[in-house]
Amino acid sequence: MRRIRIALGSEDGINICPTHLGMADRFYIYELWENGDYKLVEWRLNSSPQEKRHADPEKRRAITEILKDCEIFVGRKLSPNFIKLRDNTQFQPVLTEIETISDLMDELRNFFPRLFDLVERRRRGARPKEIPQVSKPLTLSHIYGPVPSRRLGFSLGVDLVPYKTCSFDCIYCQLGGTTERTVERREWVPQGEVLSQIREALATRGRIDYITFSGSGEPTLHSGLGWLIREIKKVTDIPVAVLTNGSLLFREDLREELLAADLVVPSLDAGTQKTLERVNRPHPSLNLKGIIQGLLQFRREFKGRLWLEVMLVEGINDTEEEVGEMVKIVGKLKPDKVHLNTVVRPPSEGYAHPLSAPALQRIKASFGPGCEIIAGFKGEREEPYLQDMEGGILELVRRRPVTLSDIAHSLGLHENEVIKCLQVLEERGMVKTHWFEGERYYKPGV
Repeated sequence: MRRIRIALGSEDGINICPTHLGMADRFYIYELWENGDYKLVEWRLNSSPQEKRHADPEKRRAITEILKDCEIFVGRKLSPNFIKLRDNTQFQPVLTEIETISDLMDELRNFFPRLFDLVERRRRGARPKEIPQVSKPLTLSHIYGPVPSRRLGFSLGVDLVPYKTCSFDCIYCQLGGTTERTVERREWVPQGEVLSQIREALATRGRIDYITFSGSGEPTLHSGLGWLIREIKKVTDIPVAVLTNGSLLFREDLREELLAADLVVPSLDAGTQKTLERVNRPHPSLNLKGIIQGLLQFRREFKGRLWLEVMLVEGINDTEEEVGEMVKIVGKLKPDKVHLNTVVRPPSEGYAHPLSAPALQRIKASFGPGCEIIAGFKGEREEPYLQDMEGGILELVRRRPVTLSDIAHSLGLHENEVIKCLQVLEERGMVKTHWFEGERYYKPGV
């Protein structure tokens, strides 16, 4: 049975040292097996020299010699030596907010596939940039990635609302049906907690080209969006993007908050009220006229880049008449770019079918030279990134049928990350979908 060896610092064998790993009096060595069992192997005295300065290389060399048979180093605080371990050695650093050893080991059970994959890659000479963060519960994580994106490079996703809280209930949504359809703006998750996680990610997660507010619902529903954008701007020069359905831009307070962003990507999937209701199924208080007025007003006020995304569904909003109405709206809006997309991941409704590549090309011509197709067809995948997750996902589906939520929670990943990987695994025949009582489950393929 597969196992990994974990080292952490403690003074009493009960609580994890609250400072850096190397500051503990003792190192406790645990073995964790893939079935979730774990045991204490031994403890070792920390005989490394007293740190003369922060990031002392002599201390780092001494600790790695003491713990040379271990694979995972766990610490409560990020240190320069942890970054050097990540970039230059076979040891995999892990950060945790958890205070006690027993709680940490219980939570690490959920991370085993992910950690084992990182350890295996390091054994083969790779040096992944990821430093996993283990918190309790996992569902309190508000960030994910960095996720490779065709449009945004490596994008650090920020999720500001509970799963599937949205002003729309789109038939093509890859996350399933909306569970909370609302237009209420409030602090759905603690904004201070979100900012803390963003700061941590900036220090630990390698290359980030954009910080992107997106996720599992409509980000503009969060009342602290503007504050978060401004606070991010104080600590980094990385551009901030907001992906939104655009339904609330008629609100003056929201438009003012978004002015601090570098890039805003609203969507427009309909040229008529009837089609809006068929494709997006909006909150009853919303209508196409108000949405378009909000878009036009925001375009007049916003000095950053504005890209418009159009999601096309076969037989619903791809007719000549409907496309013509959307082209008229785009002509008034004058976005910097128009991005055509279609259904490429399992949708909320089975009747939401994708357009073919030739059909997309024909419609692209209607929107003019500022339009491009972003829909990903076979072959346009972020393979190296997805390989980081494949082993863990396959290990889970081999044990029992699992939902998207099961996989995300067990691996400590966000649903958006898992969906990308599942799509590729389905295309390869390595996993298959099974529906039971309205819930989508994933099982081993052929």
